Amino acid sequence: MKSLSKIILASEFSSTCECAREHAQALALRSGAELHVVHVQVLHGDQFGWAGIPDIKAVERAMDQMSDTRMARFVSGLDGAVTQVVMRDISASPAILRYAAEQQADLIVMGTHSRKGMDRLFMGSVASEVIRRSEVPVLAIGPEQHHPEDGYQRLLAAVDFSPSSDAALRQARAMALERQADVIAQHVIDDRSLPPYFQGDFIEPQRESARLAMQQLLRTLDAPPRIDPVISTGKPAQALVEAARAHAVDLIVVGDAGLSALDRFFLGSTADRLLRVATCPVLVHRGDIIGNL
Repeated sequence: MKSLSKIILASEFSSTCECAREHAQALALRSGAELHVVHVQVLHGDQFGWAGIPDIKAVERAMDQMSDTRMARFVSGLDGAVTQVVMRDISASPAILRYAAEQQADLIVMGTHSRKGMDRLFMGSVASEVIRRSEVPVLAIGPEQHHPEDGYQRLLAAVDFSPSSDAALRQARAMALERQADVIAQHVIDDRSLPPYFQGDFIEPQRESARLAMQQLLRTLDAPPRIDPVISTGKPAQALVEAARAHAVDLIVVGDAGLSALDRFFLGSTADRLLRVATCPVLVHRGDIIGNL
């Protein structure tokens, strides 16, 4: 287990990023970690007519001044060690990931914005791209998802019995031990591909198999906090969100399912869908278990 020592807060200064700032600040103060606030000026290049601007340097200076002003306003009131970074790039997500790698960050925190229709298919979002490519955990904060006053006291870990979800459950357990919090370990049997007349014959054996697998998984955890196992059926992302809402969950912890790039493009992943529909923050776990999170 490694300690949380450096947090990247990616911001484009929206109201959602203000919620993300609350979470990043609370985690930094709790752990003593450095907080790096990163803003990327996205430059679209000649295809948007920039080549015809007489004084592009003047435009860049104006953008720098505006970004510096907004950054100063955004970080005002933050406590602890805060590093402010403004950079230019043709795309935000590669710049964020590159900076996180250079700084050997332990966690990326960022706000999410839901996209609809063709934008979602072809563009996705910066948060989705960062989550797909990040080598470290990403804490995704949606609109109006403020940091709870008492911290994360009720956690939900998505379990599909893959190595990545096992690691996510262990991360949730580590957080629960430090916070004296409760954990729900939920496995969702995906019944979307089954015709209704066949579901009964399929679901019950799957439910029993999942129950036994969950018991075995929980036995591998030493001195666990209170972990409530839940087996449900339906669409995984929707079932997780419904459970989180029903149990007043503060944080959903999910592993990277390890889908190929092609699978992600056409199908997405449970984590991607959670970003669009979750009513509480989502921690997409990857890599080592982090203490003080």
